[in-house]
Amino acid sequence: MSRYFKRIIFIFIIHAVFCCIPVPFRYLVNPKINYSYLIFNLSLAWIPLILALMIKTKNNRFLNWLFFIIWFVFIPNSAYVITDLMHLKEIENTYLWIDSLLIFNFAMNSLFIGSISLELIFNNFLLPRLGLTKSWIVTLILIYFTSIGIYMGRFLRFNSWDFITNPSAIFRLTVERYTNPGLHPIALPFSIFISTTILINFILVKNILKR
Repeated sequence: MSRYFKRIIFIFIIHAVFCCIPVPFRYLVNPKINYSYLIFNLSLAWIPLILALMIKTKNNRFLNWLFFIIWFVFIPNSAYVITDLMHLKEIENTYLWIDSLLIFNFAMNSLFIGSISLELIFNNFLLPRLGLTKSWIVTLILIYFTSIGIYMGRFLRFNSWDFITNPSAIFRLTVERYTNPGLHPIALPFSIFISTTILINFILVKNILKR
């Protein structure tokens, strides 16, 4: 792990701490507004990075596949925080800008950390096994499935644990939502928009980490 990469991770750790500091103060101003769930969501967003770093440092084939599968289950959490912006509709105008910046910082940290983890997966897991072209194809598929996971989490309230405890329901409802655009018109556009957002951020991070 290069010194440059470590510096970037350190900056995002500092930023994550900065994100969390205003949360209790915002609660003191108005106990009806509790953003503690953002701290929890941010914690989940960092799990894929930890798993990707473990793949980078481990040479055990079984463990690397295990870490990759767990990473795949948790990666939707990294961009999920973007959808927490919807809670701004509940905020009174006096604190709207403060709350917008607060949630935006959580979303930005989560999205970038997720993209860094995807870059590590790309370089250390996919590329050695598949080559450049196939790695990009698989990455695009992973990004799209990530957007589906975000949709299922936001609109159907599934979480990462449900992939283990209730996979049949996730599969059934996913097929239902994405094969019936007339009944569920938001599913496909939502996934395309989120996928594009993640892809652009991933390409940005990829170029930043090229140094």
